[in-house]
Amino acid sequence: RCRYFGILSSVGASKNDLKLLAIIEVLIYSFVAITVGIITSNFVMKWLHDTAINNALKTEFNMRPNPFMSVPSINILIALVIVIVLLFASLTALKEIKRINIIDLFKSLKWQMDGYKKKSRSILLDCRYVLVTLAIRYMKMNKKKYFSILMTLIFCIVFLNINSYRASINDQYIEETVEKDSLYLRCEIYDLYQEKNNFNKLIKTLKEKEPQKETTFVADFSFGNIGSISLNQFTDEYLSTYGTPEISTINIYFFGVEQDVMKEVTGQIQPVILNKKVQSTGVRKNQNIQIFKNGKIPITMVNTYTIKEPEMTWEKEEIEFMATADGIYELDSFNISNNYENLLSDIEGDERLNLMMVAPYDYYLSRYDEMQHISNNNSTINFKIKTDDHAGLKEEIINDKFVNNYLKTIENNEQDEYSLLNNAYTKIITYLSFTVCIINLAIIIVFNAYERQNDYAILQSLGIKNHDLKKMIFFENLCLVIVALVISIPMIIFIEGILFYYQYTYLNIFKPSYYTMLFMAVLVVIIALLATLLLYQMIKKKSIIEKIKGNDI
Repeated sequence: RCRYFGILSSVGASKNDLKLLAIIEVLIYSFVAITVGIITSNFVMKWLHDTAINNALKTEFNMRPNPFMSVPSINILIALVIVIVLLFASLTALKEIKRINIIDLFKSLKWQMDGYKKKSRSILLDCRYVLVTLAIRYMKMNKKKYFSILMTLIFCIVFLNINSYRASINDQYIEETVEKDSLYLRCEIYDLYQEKNNFNKLIKTLKEKEPQKETTFVADFSFGNIGSISLNQFTDEYLSTYGTPEISTINIYFFGVEQDVMKEVTGQIQPVILNKKVQSTGVRKNQNIQIFKNGKIPITMVNTYTIKEPEMTWEKEEIEFMATADGIYELDSFNISNNYENLLSDIEGDERLNLMMVAPYDYYLSRYDEMQHISNNNSTINFKIKTDDHAGLKEEIINDKFVNNYLKTIENNEQDEYSLLNNAYTKIITYLSFTVCIINLAIIIVFNAYERQNDYAILQSLGIKNHDLKKMIFFENLCLVIVALVISIPMIIFIEGILFYYQYTYLNIFKPSYYTMLFMAVLVVIIALLATLLLYQMIKKKSIIEKIKGNDI
């Protein structure tokens, strides 16, 4: 824009006029970009929301879908950022223009063309490899502009690769963790104390429907809050690693399993603590830190409170659980879904203590007999039924009126909802980034070459053949994308390595996305070729005089 602002300045436009013009241009560009962006993003997010709701309605019962809601504050913030960045760029350009003499602004193009004429004569006379030499010697862009275009290319390539990498990892994770031969059910009983008999009947009914007689289930209960745990029960290793835990940061989870499963795994039917906390120590290395010393761990529980005028008194009780370091038990040992495994992990620096206690479900039923004052507690029972006939068994369970009273979710396989949503979101971002990157790459290449048509016209006037000109254009574009690829690939591997090292992916072995990189390399070369053909056809239709005047007023 230097020459055009210079021309306006030469005919009397003041600095304030130029600023106003730059601001108006920015507002026009921003309005179009923001309008299209908001409409597109809302359409995509609405589609995502509807897809998630439709999938949930197929598996969940008595569900009340949340309505779709946009976030105007986010749109306004993004719009302001776009406007501010463009205004900053335009006003910065005006500062550069002020430092240049108006005559120099007019003469800049002529000086460039005169310099190219001198170079081109010597090249055409002395060099056999005309197209290669011309492509290298005739680079018109200054360093700042070349750097900005190169950085945009690099960003497009890296962004697309990383999104594709994440999408492929999510697919791999879902495929590896889903047990395709099982049907998963989630049932909820609102008041277990009042419906204890129905609880047993529900388990018996579902066992009878399971063809292979290998049904496993987990009952998830809650009995109250932790009142206190004696600090002398904690191991020195845990205290040195995490420090003294606060009562407010301790969560407790109860899981009920069948009595024979409990006895087979632990050799007893008494409750046990999963006595470990998982800590990340590097590249896919986890350290199991023992929480409690061996032996019985007394835990004071706050169950509820009774009102005794004029004050409320909390009811407390002390429960003893066994903690042992002998073969610290895993959830898988009890056939409990690994969806709960993250509760044991030190995720993203989370230092809260999550305790897991496993016992036969009859133990929890007996506790409800002792605690009749506790009511209206939701209890969740997760069933995993092995079957080869998913559709048939699913229909049979849905048609059972008794089971249907408690059935909340039924799925062909157990998948982490967050992973599924994250996977869908990542794929959409990948598709969008792919589209944006392809368009951006094409625009950059065409724009770069389109500015060169004056130079191409001069070369034609000096006798270069059309065939050589086409090769030269392609070689220039190819050089640009090759430089971008050479810089991008190490960046991609580095970013993927960081994601792996800090466990932001589900991979157990570091596998860079070589296939995606190869695909991207082939893609940018194809784009360079197509851009060359498109630009050549545009240039070929113009006369030499039109090409030379193409960037003039």
